[in-house]
Amino acid sequence: MTNTLICPAAAGLTTFLFKNCITRDYSVKMDIGGVCNGILAGLVTITAGCDNLYPWMTLLVGILGGLVYCTACKVLAACKIDDPLDAFPIHGACGAWGCIVVAFCHRDVGIFYGHDAAILGW
Repeated sequence: MTNTLICPAAAGLTTFLFKNCITRDYSVKMDIGGVCNGILAGLVTITAGCDNLYPWMTLLVGILGGLVYCTACKVLAACKIDDPLDAFPIHGACGAWGCIVVAFCHRDVGIFYGHDAAILGW
């Protein structure tokens, strides 16, 4: 339950602080919809590794998940792809980030904890 609260809070706060800087959209001062999407992006990010990450790692994963969401929004805008609900940045990019982070940060078999890359299928 702790990880399920920490990650979306970190992703939402990161989105609130950095989305306008990353997307270079300064027309909106406070993007409440973006913050809500950042929270949802954090929930999607932590889904794969919720029971296998330490809380301090969950905070970092949430911050990076918020940045992944903001960057994916920028990439879609640069490619002129219309995604009014931000479905791909939330579920596609943050979902992929959440799956990748398990391979590195899993507390039992993660690469950062001295194990090989077999968890990635290599």
